[in-house]
Amino acid sequence: MAMDSVSELVNVPIKYYALVNMKGIMRLIRYVGGINVRPTLSFEYGGYVFKKGQLTHMGGGGALAYSRMRYDDPKGDYGRQERQRQVITTLIKKAVSLNTLTQLDSVLTSISGNVKTNLPFDALKEIAFNYRSSTKNVKNDYLHGHNATVDGASYQVQSTEELQRISDYLRAELGLSPKKVDNNETYQNKRNKEHGFDFTDLATQDYNIYSDYEGQ
Repeated sequence: MAMDSVSELVNVPIKYYALVNMKGIMRLIRYVGGINVRPTLSFEYGGYVFKKGQLTHMGGGGALAYSRMRYDDPKGDYGRQERQRQVITTLIKKAVSLNTLTQLDSVLTSISGNVKTNLPFDALKEIAFNYRSSTKNVKNDYLHGHNATVDGASYQVQSTEELQRISDYLRAELGLSPKKVDNNETYQNKRNKEHGFDFTDLATQDYNIYSDYEGQ
């Protein structure tokens, strides 16, 4: 359902997924002997101290603490996601540089209990071997939302322009032509804008869900 929902949200086909929990990431970090990261901000968390811009060697525990902190980050959960991407990207580059791909079977087996995926094992190995040079050209992006309340609960809602931007970006990466995003989300955005919701306003606003959407 998650795959179908994301596919419908940004109009991009999704066939495969990989779900890796943090225990799996920690094991991989220990396997490669730790990683060196420049923190994006200064903070203390879980007994670890991080200084902005200071190259820091992190083992599994330190990387986990660096990735988990949210409430002291001025960017909130978006800041935490940025640090998580930073850790994962650094880990991948370190693993490739150490030529751990020659031991890929043992690496994947060691973290298999912390990974769920519908990719066949042979496909994982093929990706690892054939796309190792891609670690030199990693790009980061994310779908940015706006603070909103729906029936009193806090949510992030994305503007139609942001959904279209991400859709265009992902479809281009997949070699697909751009296609207009037209779904329940864009319909709800249109109705809410008609009733005063302003996506340029950073303040938290009420967002209503209208039940008269007739799309498929």
